[in-house]
Amino acid sequence: MKRVLVLVVLAFVATLLIRTVLFTPAAIETEEAVSFKVDAQQVAAHLSAAVRFATVSPPPPQIRDRPVFDQFLAWARSTYPELHQLPTAVVGEHSILLKWAGKNPQLRPIMLAAHYDVVPVVPGTEQRWTHPPFAGTIADGFVWGRGALDDKSGVIVMMEAATLLLKQGFEPERTVYFAFDHDEEIGGNEGAAAITELLQSAGVQLAWSIDEGSFILNNVPWHDLAGSQYQRRREGLPLPRLNRQR
Repeated sequence: MKRVLVLVVLAFVATLLIRTVLFTPAAIETEEAVSFKVDAQQVAAHLSAAVRFATVSPPPPQIRDRPVFDQFLAWARSTYPELHQLPTAVVGEHSILLKWAGKNPQLRPIMLAAHYDVVPVVPGTEQRWTHPPFAGTIADGFVWGRGALDDKSGVIVMMEAATLLLKQGFEPERTVYFAFDHDEEIGGNEGAAAITELLQSAGVQLAWSIDEGSFILNNVPWHDLAGSQYQRRREGLPLPRLNRQR
């Protein structure tokens, strides 16, 4: 009995090894990389301008400074007119959903999302900032200020990329939605949640979406620290004790 069991195990292992050696993975379709000339100084200037709008989402029961949010959206419309010629829905007063129709309506659409609201500056930390939090200072190769990472940079690069492609007459194969919400820092009930309900009511089923993520940092101050530590340094907040190997 023991000999039979050994033979069965050996046969299984041999079969597994043979199938592993003979296995040929399915071919992966690759897309040719396309390069575009980007005016980095203009992009930095636009991010700097965006940071100067103090679009703060204060903790409840405080309410946001609505005129500042109005001003930011007006600035975005004037800075990126090509993008804002797309069909646009205003949601929750200050979030926007733009639709860039694709050539193939049979393909499920995708969505690119980011938020432009920021958290308040912690009282008493103002002197710890290298540059004033809402000055949008460009110095030492960086744009400094509240929201420069979280998450106005995401908003600006999406608007810049879409504008560049629109100017070149590019048409996406599938429909692309852009969602820019105004209250992510306090839960997103008026922005992201309302946009989700709007898409559901229209019967829109996304293939996938990309929203805010963490940071990939290179050649920056404190680059040997975790990304969240770097961000908190930039924003004048106390550093948490983190495992630097994570």
